[in-house]
Amino acid sequence: MHFNARSEIVDEDAHHDVTINCQNQIKNAFKNVIYKTRNKIDPVSISNFGKWNRYDETLFLVPAQKTSKKSNVYSLHKALELNERNEELEEMIRHLLELETLAHQ
Repeated sequence: MHFNARSEIVDEDAHHDVTINCQNQIKNAFKNVIYKTRNKIDPVSISNFGKWNRYDETLFLVPAQKTSKKSNVYSLHKALELNERNEELEEMIRHLLELETLAHQ
């Protein structure tokens, strides 16, 4: 979503209309995400839910193109790469979390 630079719009009313249009598009995009119908998921208990920086930096995908334009309302960000579920690894992680919990008791 881009917002035209003020220097490109001479008419003050046109600039105001573009601003309102941009704000409405952002509001509608947020509403679509917030009120989207979702499937129920079984809850999973996590012992370190409040802990920050839990992911290895190598798992993040870097945007393909730089977005340093000032006309961008939201620039691209790093996203966490999602991998297929590995039951054996999940089992090991569960055991490690149990051991960590026992070690702190």
